[in-house]
Amino acid sequence: MNNNAIGYQRDAQVVALVETLGAMQTEQIGICLFQQRYWLRKAQERLQRLFKSGRLRRTRVDDGYAYFVERQALLDHTLALSWVYVWLKQKLATWESLEWQREKDFGILRSDAFATIRNRPLGTTRHYFVEVDRSQNEFDKVTKYCRLYESGAYEGEPWVKTAKRFPTVLCVTRRDVRKVIERDNRAGLRFEVKTLEGIRDECRRVGCVGSPSGVRRSGRLDVDVPVVSTRQTRVGGTAAGVDHRDGGVGVRAVRR
Repeated sequence: MNNNAIGYQRDAQVVALVETLGAMQTEQIGICLFQQRYWLRKAQERLQRLFKSGRLRRTRVDDGYAYFVERQALLDHTLALSWVYVWLKQKLATWESLEWQREKDFGILRSDAFATIRNRPLGTTRHYFVEVDRSQNEFDKVTKYCRLYESGAYEGEPWVKTAKRFPTVLCVTRRDVRKVIERDNRAGLRFEVKTLEGIRDECRRVGCVGSPSGVRRSGRLDVDVPVVSTRQTRVGGTAAGVDHRDGGVGVRAVRR
């Protein structure tokens, strides 16, 4: 494949990823899709071409430009979610892939995103509800996820067939919500807490996916504030054994 063909293929990947996530900053795109030594500069060059050709639109943000196909009503929130995607992408082992769905609506609640990490050789999956909390309102996500679990409203979802337990709820917030989780987690669900600043700093420190400077490909998720529940959770009406090998610290609760 010649350089022109590689460039066209990369452009298609960039547009598809931006459309999937809603909006991305130059740095986020560079980390995910450009593995050259001068990955940020290369990303800037390709994005400039995509903007001039009309395939992507852009607007100025604090750290440069944010690119999108359709303008996002909550741009800051969308970009925060994109940092979570980049962070999860960096955590993948070489044999894993990441699937991402925005705004999963269950009626009881609407999660900001739903992520699946797929182990291709084993055919196993790990699932995460993703919540980016940027408001000062009462943190009610714990109560809502417990209601979702107890209602069984999720049981028709495709991921239930492969899930060993109810998905981890990954909360990205500026607040310390540990006491709220401990108080309101009546179903014993598993919550993992991360700060947006911590995610950004880690992504920038590691650099682009696949670069020689390297990603620690352990397949684990490291969290700032792990919250541990003490019971088992079953999914889809069948009990499942506790499996800590996915790099987390929470376990599950049994629905009686």
